[in-house]
Amino acid sequence: MDELHAEPDTGLVIPAEELDVGVLRIVQDHEHWVVTWHNTVARNAVGPGVTRLVGREFRDLLPDDVVEPIERACRDAQANPGRSVGTTYRHRDRRWRFSARARPQPDLANSGTVSSLTVTLCDLGPESADSDLPSITHNAVFESVDLGFAIAGQDRRLLWVNQGFSRLFGWSYDAVVNQSLPRLLAPWDRRRIMEHFDAALEDGGYRQPFTGHVSTASGEPREVLMTASRLQLNDGRVFVVSTFTDVADRKRLENDLMRARQDAEAANLAKSHFLETVSHELRTPLNAILGFSEIMDQQMFGPIGDSHYMAYVRDIQRSGSYLLDLINDILDLSRVESGHVNLSIAPLDLKEIIGETISLFAPTAGKKSIDISVDIAQALPTLYADERAVCQMLYNLLSNAIKFTHDGGTVRIECSEDVSSIRIAVVDSGIGIPADELANVMKPFERGRNHEVRTIQGTGLGLPLVANLAKAHGGRLELASTEGVGTTATLHLPSRQPFANPSADLIPGPANPPAE
Repeated sequence: MDELHAEPDTGLVIPAEELDVGVLRIVQDHEHWVVTWHNTVARNAVGPGVTRLVGREFRDLLPDDVVEPIERACRDAQANPGRSVGTTYRHRDRRWRFSARARPQPDLANSGTVSSLTVTLCDLGPESADSDLPSITHNAVFESVDLGFAIAGQDRRLLWVNQGFSRLFGWSYDAVVNQSLPRLLAPWDRRRIMEHFDAALEDGGYRQPFTGHVSTASGEPREVLMTASRLQLNDGRVFVVSTFTDVADRKRLENDLMRARQDAEAANLAKSHFLETVSHELRTPLNAILGFSEIMDQQMFGPIGDSHYMAYVRDIQRSGSYLLDLINDILDLSRVESGHVNLSIAPLDLKEIIGETISLFAPTAGKKSIDISVDIAQALPTLYADERAVCQMLYNLLSNAIKFTHDGGTVRIECSEDVSSIRIAVVDSGIGIPADELANVMKPFERGRNHEVRTIQGTGLGLPLVANLAKAHGGRLELASTEGVGTTATLHLPSRQPFANPSADLIPGPANPPAE
């Protein structure tokens, strides 16, 4: 299997097929241990001709006389998460080292946790029957990564280090093996680091990583992230396995990520500022165009003459109104995304707001014979929100619903309580949205790709604006749709407890994605 093996303590990802040891993942199924994952070496270790391990019980793959000690080691590893437990056995005229380490993981079926064991099978060969340590230390797993590994005895002497340790600190293998670990530590950090070391020896559990300074071969101290874990062999010998990661590389990566985030936020603010400035500059001449075209349409200073001019004037008004709506939406969206909007949170009469919003669309809905209904639950809790923002969200959702619903269709507004929020759903029997386009329509300027949608005038800003306004309130917008059946846009807005300082809680960023 071309799987990846993740060491539970380090998070390192190692290609399992590149290792010269057998690696398996097993879980307990009632009283038996079942293989869920393995590499090729593990399959060959079990025996020639075995083609399938996954799903099989571990006791069926090995001789009967080794099953009991192996299952005992599995139970011991399960009882001591983070600690390696092992045993040796004979199989196919060779000596093998079996090591197991437990890793708790979620059990989705039972909403609890189960222990998954990572198992290694190492061929000790006919010459290695009396030594367990080489099977652990001379494992290719440790030599194939850049992370520094070291094994020390209870007397604090280093027994083995990997090549990653030598590269990190500049010490050769011969220079540090049999040396006292404290001698390699920076004097001011020596006592604190050894306290972690001694604690690992005493309690045997997994210890959280800690930072410390180790002296390099050149005499310069280097800050590293360290771990220390107790390792006890089946003959009773105890060791401490330590890992070392260069903090400078980690900090460099964190700084690079922070700078990238800051650059992205600055670019987003610059974009919002640009759109806000342009929108303000365009609204002034547009208002003049709309004002003068309205005077001409009403012929306030006398008749225009040719009727064609009147048609042109109305075209100017329609186009100008569309552009003004577009500019207003861009301005509103840029303000919300950049956090430059003040919400005046107050208790609202939701029924009154819905009624006023519906009245605005009565003429449009009447022309298309669309029936608009309202279903508001009894004893609905008070909605705490900004009245203008709620009106704008409802206006946009209702506008979309009527716009994309055929003549004779229906639009329904439902209001109910959902845990600590109020659920406001606008349900239409319109053309619907294909499943693969739901995420796109939540992005600014994105619209559906089918021909019918493209023929209906729109800016593609309504849903992103609603999503951002809902997010500014600490709520969210969910979108569900079936093509040819209709769309349900659902607002979840908080009830019960209003923000103490709403404007300070705004989070710049893109709209929330629709729920799956």
